Formats: sequence, structure tokens, C-alpha cells
Amino acid sequence: MKKRYLLPFIALSTLFTPLLVSAQNISTFAGGLGAGNAANISVTSPNAVAVDAAGNAYVTDGGNSIIRKITPAGIATVIAGTGTPGYNGDGGLAQNAQLNGPNGITIDPAGNIYVADYYNYRVRRIDAVTGIITSVAGTGTSGYNNDNIPANTAQLKSPAGVALDTAGNIYIAEASGYRIRKITVSTGIITTIAGVGTSGNTGDGAAATLAKLNTPRSISVDIAGNVYIADNGNYKIRRVDVVTGNISTIAGIGTNGSAGDGAAATLAQVNPMGVVVDANNNVYIADNNNHKIRKIDGTTGIITTISGTGTALSTGDGGLASLAQVNSPRGLTRTASGSMYIAEYGGNRVRVIDGSSGIITTLAGNGNYSYGGDGGLPVNSQLSGPVGVSTDGAGNVYISDQGNKKVRKATHSTNIIDGFAGTGVQGASGDGGLAVAAQLNLMGGTAVDANGNTYIADWNNHKIRKVDAVTGNISTIAGTGGTGFTGDGGQATAANLYNPNSVAILGNFLYIADGSNQVIRQVDLSTGIIGTVAGTGGIGGLTGDGGPATSAKLNTPSGVAVDTAGNIYIADYGNHKIRKVSRASGIITTIAGTGTGGFSGDSSLATAAQIKHPRGLAVDINNNLYIADVDNNRVRKIDAITGKIYTIAGNGTAGFSGDGGLPKAASLNAPYGVAVDAAGNFYVADQNNNRVRTFLVPLSPAISIAASQNNLCSGNTVTYTANTSFGGTTPGYQWTVNGANITGATSATYSYTPVNGDVVRCVLTSSAVNAAPATITSDSVSMVVNTSVTPLLNIVSSRDTMCAGTQVAFTTTPTFGGTAPTYQWTVNGTTMSGATNATYNYTPANNDTVRCILTSNYGCVSTPHATSNTKIMTVNPILTPAASIVASQNNICFGTQVTYTVTPTNGGSTPNYQWMMNGTPVSGATDTSYQYTPTNGLTISCVLTSNATCASPASATSDTITMVVNPVVAPTVTFTANPGTSIPDGQQITFTATPTNGGTNPQYQWLKNGLNIAGATQATYTAIAGTDVLNNDQISVWIKNTDACGDTASSSATIVTVTTGIGTIGNNRYALSLYPNPNNGGFTLKGSLTNKATHAINLTVYNAIGQLIHQESVSVANGTLNHQVELSKNLPSGNYFLKLNDDNSSMIRFTISGN
Repeated sequence: MKKRYLLPFIALSTLFTPLLVSAQNISTFAGGLGAGNAANISVTSPNAVAVDAAGNAYVTDGGNSIIRKITPAGIATVIAGTGTPGYNGDGGLAQNAQLNGPNGITIDPAGNIYVADYYNYRVRRIDAVTGIITSVAGTGTSGYNNDNIPANTAQLKSPAGVALDTAGNIYIAEASGYRIRKITVSTGIITTIAGVGTSGNTGDGAAATLAKLNTPRSISVDIAGNVYIADNGNYKIRRVDVVTGNISTIAGIGTNGSAGDGAAATLAQVNPMGVVVDANNNVYIADNNNHKIRKIDGTTGIITTISGTGTALSTGDGGLASLAQVNSPRGLTRTASGSMYIAEYGGNRVRVIDGSSGIITTLAGNGNYSYGGDGGLPVNSQLSGPVGVSTDGAGNVYISDQGNKKVRKATHSTNIIDGFAGTGVQGASGDGGLAVAAQLNLMGGTAVDANGNTYIADWNNHKIRKVDAVTGNISTIAGTGGTGFTGDGGQATAANLYNPNSVAILGNFLYIADGSNQVIRQVDLSTGIIGTVAGTGGIGGLTGDGGPATSAKLNTPSGVAVDTAGNIYIADYGNHKIRKVSRASGIITTIAGTGTGGFSGDSSLATAAQIKHPRGLAVDINNNLYIADVDNNRVRKIDAITGKIYTIAGNGTAGFSGDGGLPKAASLNAPYGVAVDAAGNFYVADQNNNRVRTFLVPLSPAISIAASQNNLCSGNTVTYTANTSFGGTTPGYQWTVNGANITGATSATYSYTPVNGDVVRCVLTSSAVNAAPATITSDSVSMVVNTSVTPLLNIVSSRDTMCAGTQVAFTTTPTFGGTAPTYQWTVNGTTMSGATNATYNYTPANNDTVRCILTSNYGCVSTPHATSNTKIMTVNPILTPAASIVASQNNICFGTQVTYTVTPTNGGSTPNYQWMMNGTPVSGATDTSYQYTPTNGLTISCVLTSNATCASPASATSDTITMVVNPVVAPTVTFTANPGTSIPDGQQITFTATPTNGGTNPQYQWLKNGLNIAGATQATYTAIAGTDVLNNDQISVWIKNTDACGDTASSSATIVTVTTGIGTIGNNRYALSLYPNPNNGGFTLKGSLTNKATHAINLTVYNAIGQLIHQESVSVANGTLNHQVELSKNLPSGNYFLKLNDDNSSMIRFTISGN
């Protein structure tokens, strides 16, 4: 259950220096008897209390075998006793003397203190002026060797109470001697005033010297000299009359109990441990087992309770004493002002009942048995069995206060100790909350990482707990709480540990001395994975040296530490050895101990020395290893360089002594844990002394120096800086050049102008009192100083003239540029961001000026900078060629020739052309125009190849013309003649053309005998037989499709036969014939009508010039007409026209001839 020092080390000034008596002397850092704020310390099992004239209270702290003084301001100090029960020190300062179970205490008017030293069988006196302690009664042997002898030769038997009368005579209650003894101050002779030396309950009403007492615990003397005895075993308060010497009972019926308040005290039950009488003869009783303070009225003899309820609690501070609870009061005293001081044995407190207000308060004691001092100086705190100690980089000290179930923290910056983890109640609760509210269970050592997180080996909870540096919350990072050896390779929180004793940390790795599993475990804090780095687990043993650590046997490893190289050190408790696991190889070896427990070998190789049950380990900044050699009650050191072992603290005798002297001369008592910080402050958890002891260990200072520059130019100033470790708070420096001290060069830096070959060193003298050696010389710096040269820079470009958008590469050729010159390119005088290489690529604009600035690191230059020659860029704009083409016509008819013409843009002086047809070059078509008879859908384009400067791209393809070539439409035409092609002379004949593919608006031309008929350009042509057409005329028609690409066509010719005969009318109304035709003016009109109703039709006849020459109405029956027309016989020959109902479409031409 130990701890190891946190690595890496952080240089600190000497820590907690007010607590160090002398640089290398040992002292108590924390723990001990408790001092300072009296209400914040543990007053352990107080037996009695007395108050001097100045109001200082003195308490016999029976549990610690000391006497405490508490000032009216509430400040506690120890005025007698070392805290270790025993006897020594008479004739010396009471603070250095040993007491053993001090009980009763009283003070004379001069301030001298008398104490009943119960187990030393003495009454001792502490001089008020000198502080010297002496024995005034008792020889140290329990017994009775007669009265009327000098008191310092008389034997006493368990002196429990002591009192003084007004004359200064001393009265002693011998608890197991069953007597009250008196020492006459004038003679020093001791006598018995009550008791016969055997236990009993007799004698009331007779001489006290004949009476039997039973464990008298306390006495008090009134101003008249009457003696009051707390006859505890008889459950009585008894009184010895000063005049008669007779004894009587004033309280108690002789049986244990608490009855009787409000009645005569002689009828009450009491359990008295303390008694005091005031000036009014009121008697006050510390009624121990009844947990009360009771009062016997000096006038009436009535007994009452003035404080306590009978319950063993310590409550009610700040309220009336009558309502408060007290816990096993043993001693009490009363001041002249009426205030009552109570030694509350079971409550571990001293309480005061104010004489005016009756209010009860705690003067001293926090109620704990062995825990105190939080909020005060560490040296004034109280610990209980500390088993581990560690430090962090800030110099704070962490103490595993095992008996108090807490981890305590002493903060370096404030020098204050406080609880850090644990409530003081044994348990396992609290994860996820504040560490101070959590429970621990017999914790072992602690360690702190570089971030200030603290790791606790929670021994009996079988866990490793972590306290977060930021939140103060506690969590479990390893262990399930169950015992066993499981979980390697998985999360540490799922693994079983078994009594982890100690932890150590380096970087992200936590090392655990898993004691009852006989292994050292490692937790990767970045992943939470646990593994074993040493030991096989199972039953402990001693094997494996020289082989892999994971194959070796350990025996209850109790301590673990890690050096700066990552080597692991193991306190192999049961094997009485210190073993080392090499980080590089994983091999385990023994570096101290022979395997046989004992003490030997100091100043020899550690491997030949004996150690016995080593526990805590620590490593200092020089990699020296420190061992808590528990059963030898020593701390030992293995020198990192020589491998030899030395004792640095402890004389080998278990005990407590030596503070203020050399550590090796001091007594330790089971040193469990050790730690050392970067300043060499060494801490020992001195378990059985309930302390952490401290002293300085020697450490080696170190120094290195660095020059602000080297390999420099002549005339330059160089600053040299010393970097030191362990130089102390005021290190001394002396700079030397070429072995000679430089006057005044005595600080951590030194500046001067060197010459070539100068050798510079610095001598460090550490101010740390534990520096060994105190003076050390740095390595040397040899100066190289060069003469000056002038750097030059020439730049070249990949091209000076270019097209816009072209990237240009610039390269440099430095002269005297050094090994690592730097460059800065500029364009037009502007610094180019990021352009700091020996080459520079960029895309310039026209007339850009490019330069480069060289910064040389050549060993010595007159100036570090050089500007290059200038490059002026000629940048031509980018010309984008283009070609546009037009066609002389499009949407043409098949067979039409088209001319295509190209117009270039940025074509240059002599562009080239290539005409393309459907994307394929046309052979020979390389002029500005191109003629071709296209087909439908043909695409024409032209590719221009420019010879213009900076044409990009060089070639451009024109837009594309897609040809629309329409097919030629070939019409056909036929025609019909109505009423036919054979017609009577004079009859009208209509020719009607019927085209095919004639288009939307065809054009016609009728022909007679192959010649155009004037005006006959419609789809129909009407002629008069015999007039417009003659017998055997050939009629034909020509048609033209006037739509796009329409053609012409001619019909076949039709021969017209003109006959003399019947003229007819045929339409949708009439089917009539006129005959004969020609005639002489008389003819028949015969036929049918579609209108079958009986009605009349009007017949009119006109001549060729349209004159009406005849008109008549003809009746038609049942749609049949058969009517003879007779015209004037005087009508001239010629053509005439018969109309029905004056309808031009119902007309017959006929000819009259022969008249």
C-alpha cells in the first residue's frame, strides 16, 4: 500500500519550506497530535480538563497520551507528551517527554500543571515558567510501599485523579489502589486520607482511612479543605470532612443507574467519573455512563441534570446545555465565572457551558477519534495509519490516510490540508459524484497524472478509483469490486483485481501492484484496456529472473514505480526483493535483496543487500530508487549510477523520534509509502506513527547552454542561455570563454561578440541545499565565426514572350545563398504570398516585372538579402478564331446548285479552310467558297485554321448548315368533256381537268390542236361546238404544280366530233333533248324532270346576242316533258339558246339553218 512519484518531474522550488527544520533534517510534514484550530482537531478520549487564570484550558488527551492547551481564542497546542505512550523526559521539556494514559489534571495559582500519569503510576508536574516536567509522586512501579515517605519514592497504583487545596497540597485518587493520597506541599511527604487499599463500599460515618473505596476516579477539594471523591465502582460521590476526617456519601445509592433527579442526591443513582465543587459547595458530577452532567445543590442536597439526555451523543452546540446531549463525560471543571468545562470522553470533545447564558459549545475536538486538521497546516493535522503518499507536478502532497478511510491533500500554494476523497466511512459508494462524498475501503497508494487526475488503489474494494482534476468527481477505472484475476485484454472496468496495493503512472499508462493476484497490471488510459506486465498470477513465488516478466513469479507485490525511461520497479514484498522490468526488453531482474528478509548490505551493491518486506517505491529526477523497507523501519536508496544501496532515513528501531535531526538517526515505525518531488523533498508515510515525515534528499543539478547563433559573421553579438534543472531558487552562474571567467557574466544569459574558435561554458552553482554536487559545468559551445560575403541572385524564365494565360517557370541561381536560403518573389513590386521557393510558376500579364529577393543563410554575409535581375513579360492576348458560313440558298429543289461562302474571325493573314460535308473533309474544297448540288439533309461546315498570333485554339469549326432539298413533284392531268366529245354543232361543251399532284394552286393552259387557247387557263374550259371547237379539233390541257418543286404535265389530246343532231340538257333537275338540231325553228323538247309534281316551266329562247325571241310556259305532268316548240320562221340562221326557267345552267344551244 504505497505510492510512487509522478513522472515526468516538474522542477519546483523547495516545497512547504516553513515545515523544514533544517535542510537535510527530518521533520513531520503532516499528522501527529494535531494543533491549530482546536475545534478542528481530534481530541481522543479526553479524560479531564483544567483551566488556568488566563482562561487557557488544559486537556488530558488519553488516546494520544498528551496534554493539550487550548487558548481562549480556540488555538490548540501540545504542551506535554510525544503521542507515543511511555515514560521518559523528566527533567526536560514536557513536549519531549512521554506520558502513558494521562487522566486527572489540575493547575495551581502559579500556572503549574499537575497530571495523573495513569499507566506510568506517577503524578507529574509541568513548570509554568520553564516547561520542564518532573515526577512529584510515584516511582513508575504500580503498588503501595507505605505512607509517610517522600512522595517521589512512593508507589502509586493507577493514579486517575489529582487535585489541589488552597494551601497547595496535592490529592491523588488511586483508581486501582483504592485510596486517596495526599502530598503535603511543605514536606513532600505522602499520606493516605481515604481508603484502605482494597476494594469495597464501607466506612461511611467513620474515619475515611478505614473506609473502602472502589475505583475512585476523580477528586475535588472545596475552599474549606473538604475532599470530594468520585467513587466510580461504588456509584457514589463521597466526602471526607476536613475537620473530622470522617467519610460520608453525598450522592448515589450504590447501584448503577440514572434515577433520582429532583430529590436528595443520596437517593439518586450516579455513575461518576469526574467531580468538582464550586465556591458555594455545589457539587458537579461527570455522570459517565448516564451521559449527563449533574449538580448537587450545596444548600438543599437536591440533585438535578444540567446537561445531557442520557443518550450517548454529542449534540446541541449553540443551544441550552439542558437540551444538549453529552457522550460519556469523564472530567469537568468550573471557573470562577461559573462556566463549566467538560471532558467528553465518548464524544472526543471538550465542551463549555457558559456560566451566564447556559449555552453549550464545543471548545476543542471535531468528534473524530483520529482525524483532524482539515483547513489548517498539514503539520497540525491528524492522520491514522497513513500507508501511501504521492506528489503532483504542482508540489501538492496526497496522503492515503487509511485508518480514517480518506485521501488527504496538502496544497502547496496554500500549505493547507483538506480531505480529498472519502467520507471517513468504510464502503464502496460514490462513483459519479464528488470524491469527498465517496466511500473508500482500506485504500493503498495513490498516483497523479500530468493533468492532475488522481488514481487511488482502493485496496479492499479491489478497484482503482480516479478523481477528475477538473470536476473533483470520482469514478472506477479498473476492477469490478469482486476478487479474482480476470479481464486481461479487455476493458479494465470489467477486470477483477485482488487487493491492489499501489499505483504508478507514466504518460497514458497506469501500473497496478495487484497484490493478492501476484502480478503487476497495466491499464492503457487512452483505450481502457488492461493487461499484465509482470507475474503469472495464482500462487506467489520467486522465479523468472532473466526471462520475460510475464513468466516470472512474484510474491505479494506491494509497491510499483516507473522511471523516466519506462522501466518498472516492483516491491516484491514476500520475496524481500526489488525487481525491475526493462521497458526495452520486458526482461525481469532483481536489483535489490537476496530473497532472505533481514537488514544488511548498506554501501554495497543492492543485489547483495538484505531488505525485509519492502512496500513503497519512488524514483527521483536522477533515477535513484527509494524503498520503504517496512520491517527494517528504514528508507533505503539505490544509487542509479553505482547500483549501491544506502539507508537514508530510520535507525532501524520502531518508534517515533528524531524530528529536527538527521533522518538516519530518527526512529520510524512501519514506513509504508515514499515519494520524492523534483526539488528533492522526500515524504515517508510513517504508518504506525500516524505521520508523514519529510526531509530533503540530495539531487544532482544539471545545466546545458545554447547559443542564439553559431557559424556566424564576425562582429555579431551572440546571446548564450543556460537551461538548468535543480538549480534551486537562486542559482549562481559563471560564464567562461576559453576557460577564463568573464567578469560580471553571472546570470542565466550572457551576450558578447565572439571570435572564431572561442569556447564558451557556464558553471552552475545550485542554491538548493540538497544539491550534490552543488557546482557543475556545462558542455561547451565552440564558436564558428566567418568573414562576410555578398549574396547574389540571378533569375531566368522559361519564356519572355507568350500568349495570355501561359504559365511561366522562373528559376534562381543564388551565389552565397547558404545551405537553406529563402526566397520571396515579387511581381510589379508586390510580394507574392506563398512564393518562397527557389522556383516560381505563375501566369503573367503583359509588361509584368518579376524579381526575386534572396535571404541568405550563408555563414557570413554583408547583408542577408539580395534582389535579382528583372524579367519583363510580353504577353499577347489570346485570339479566338471563328468561322461563319452562309449558303446562297436553302430549302431548294432537288438538283439545285448552291454556293457556300465562309467569313473568318481572327483567322490571321493566311488562314486555311477545309470544307466539310457531313463531317468529312471535301477533297480540294479549301477556298473561301464552295459550290455543290446538295441532297436533302446534307450538312456543310468549314474548319478554319488560323495563323494569327496566340490564336487559341488554332482551329475553329464554323456553324453547320443543314440543307433542305425538296424532291420535284411531277403532276399528271386528265380531263373530261361534258356532255361528251361528240356533240352537235352549236352545243356547249365543257372540258374539266382532273390533276394528280397538282399542288395547292395548280396552273392550267388549255390547248387546241397543240396551241394555247387564249384565256383558257382555268381548270375548266367551255366551248361551243362548231364555233370554238370544230369537228376533229384535238383538245388537251397543260398543268403546272405551283407548289415548291412542282413540275408540269400535259394531258393526252382528245378529238372533238361536232355533229348535227340532238342537243341535250343533263343535270340534277333535267334530262331533256332538243331535236332536231339544227332545225328550221321548229323542234321537240322531250325528257324528264326530277320534280315529279305537276307544274309549269318557263321556256325562253335567245339569239346569239342575247335577245329574247321566244318565251312560253309549258305544263309538266308527273315530271315528263314532251313539247313542240315552234319559232318564227323568219329567224335568221345561226345559233340560238333555249333556257329552262331562265337558268343558265339548264340551257341548250341549237342552230337554225335553212330559213
